[in-house]
Amino acid sequence: MKRIFDNFTFWGTLFLIAYFFLYIFPFPLEWLPFKVGESISSYVDKFWQWLVLLLVKDGAGYQGDIVTRVNGSGDTSYHFFKLLVQGAISVIIATIWLIFDRARDFFGRIKRFAAVYIRYYLAFTMLTYGLAKVFPNQFWEPGLTDMLRPFGEISPMGLLWKFMGYSVPYIIFTGVMEVMAGVLLFFRKTTRLGAILAFGIMLNVFVLNMSYDVPVKLFSFHLVILSIIILSKDIMGLLNFFVLN
Repeated sequence: MKRIFDNFTFWGTLFLIAYFFLYIFPFPLEWLPFKVGESISSYVDKFWQWLVLLLVKDGAGYQGDIVTRVNGSGDTSYHFFKLLVQGAISVIIATIWLIFDRARDFFGRIKRFAAVYIRYYLAFTMLTYGLAKVFPNQFWEPGLTDMLRPFGEISPMGLLWKFMGYSVPYIIFTGVMEVMAGVLLFFRKTTRLGAILAFGIMLNVFVLNMSYDVPVKLFSFHLVILSIIILSKDIMGLLNFFVLN
């Protein structure tokens, strides 16, 4: 029984490594200058679009529309299908990996790389969103037309944007917290504190996205999961400190 549990836990770890690599890539190549990163990201996006349409439309016979063009939303049917495809590929990779790496030699080497990879990805993401608030350009304050518009005509997302944009000091405060989390995640000795900050911040962002129908729910949810994964090795210590002690 213990061996089955150990194998299942090992397989689950392999699945998470494969899944989040597929989800995160082409980071950090997308940051390359002179439009090199932009070109790489474009090729990767086109590959996933081709594969999703091939498997879902041609393979599974799905008859609904799958919009792949960029429209500002990260929660379209295409994004859901893309996650399903990536999840299915990750299941296959994890299963093959489990069969051929029973000694866990390759796993030991790749696990350290994966831990650094997701930590840096979360750090860069927190910095990107944080700096967009420290130098406010993510939200905008309500204009005259907003003030004159009937309250019932404002969308939930529009209401959230007006609420955030009304107070520049609050925007900067949230940005500073996100930047702090990102900076702390860059260093091994402060990773735990950075992940705790990132978890609290991104959990709040995810709940706001869900509550106000902001179309980046999938992305913010994945950032919450990444912060939990980074904290996973310290979970018992955190429970002892915050709950049991």
